[in-house]
Amino acid sequence: MHDPLINFFRQELIHKNKMKKAVNVKNDTLYCELLKNKPKLNLEHIIKERYPSFDDVSKDLDDSLSLIFTLARMPTMKNISVQIVEECQRLSNEFLHYVITSKSLTKVFISLKGYYFQANIGGENVTWIIPHTLVPNIPTDIDYKIIKSFSEFYVTLLGFVNCHLYNSIYMIYPPKILGGILKHKKDTISNNDLCRQLLCSLNIPLMRNNILPKSPQIDTFSEHNQCDGITKISKISSLFEAKVFYLSREVSKEPFVFAIKLNYTWSIKGVAGELYLGKMILVMNFFLKKMIS
Repeated sequence: MHDPLINFFRQELIHKNKMKKAVNVKNDTLYCELLKNKPKLNLEHIIKERYPSFDDVSKDLDDSLSLIFTLARMPTMKNISVQIVEECQRLSNEFLHYVITSKSLTKVFISLKGYYFQANIGGENVTWIIPHTLVPNIPTDIDYKIIKSFSEFYVTLLGFVNCHLYNSIYMIYPPKILGGILKHKKDTISNNDLCRQLLCSLNIPLMRNNILPKSPQIDTFSEHNQCDGITKISKISSLFEAKVFYLSREVSKEPFVFAIKLNYTWSIKGVAGELYLGKMILVMNFFLKKMIS
């Protein structure tokens, strides 16, 4: 009786009955008001009970990230609402920005299913998959109600995770683009849409907190072999630094940009291509074409 979910299910049942009465009476005004004021499901208390600490969350991120990235690339349909798809796109882009900034990506693998990525999150190796950007063949023998329930839980969970991860590296959450107020030449594009598009590009620096806590400096004396390992890791983390990559139109940009973690450009005729035309240091072409024997 003290579970908030029981109260939510009661309110949802009452709300559905009111909407049915509004449809039967043909009261369009009341129906629109009820449609806007739907009871919202709050799962914060369940996440706090299931995951007392962030270490418990990091061990259970594989499935949540894979589902979020999959739904972010799903087309809008009757069983999957537009709000869920947009929320998954926002959370997935925020998570990718954290991995890029913290340089925690460790492994990448490409298969027929998609792009496999592994990153070190909270001391745990988290592996997830990003599907290929193709037209999906949506199966009809899947119970989408279960997927909707899991998506609502994982969306709330990843929101907590992103907030914790951004605060751990002293970044502002929700993320804000470095550079002040955004303006576009066309008035038809709003500031929120432009900010969302720039975040999806994975090529814009984000704002950090101005005040950083000062941690005490402790003298440590390490062995020579350990220092060589640290130097090797630092070189690998900055392997593609100060280089610009040219991606062809056939290539899915997001996985490659995320893996390279640097500035990139599209076709020279495009606006984005002109940004780095004079700064190009290294040009690499990725073509995914059929092999002609």
